[in-house]
Amino acid sequence: MEDFAQQRAEERNPLPGTKLVETRERRVWKDPKQAEQYFSSQIGEKAYDRKFKTAPQIEKSLGKKVFKEVEEDFVKKVSSGVTLAPIDDPRQDARPSAASEFGAANVDNLF
Repeated sequence: MEDFAQQRAEERNPLPGTKLVETRERRVWKDPKQAEQYFSSQIGEKAYDRKFKTAPQIEKSLGKKVFKEVEEDFVKKVSSGVTLAPIDDPRQDARPSAASEFGAANVDNLF
């Protein structure tokens, strides 16, 4: 039933009381080479396990406050898709309607 409801919502015909919302975002490097160069100069070998660490792992090494200052330069947030949620879910609708995007059309002024 959930699969049917999600498929219907993805086709822009959600069941009453439901909407699609973005799934939890993951933080990934915008440019991994640039991030690696910057953070390895900041924290040295702590920036590596066997390979360059992920954004959350670097944040843990540096501390949230310090990482927050440079996060915008190096990190992007990527959602892995959408999921079905109740209409009263506080997250923004992932598939906005044409009316909400472009406004309602005034047919009186068309002719």
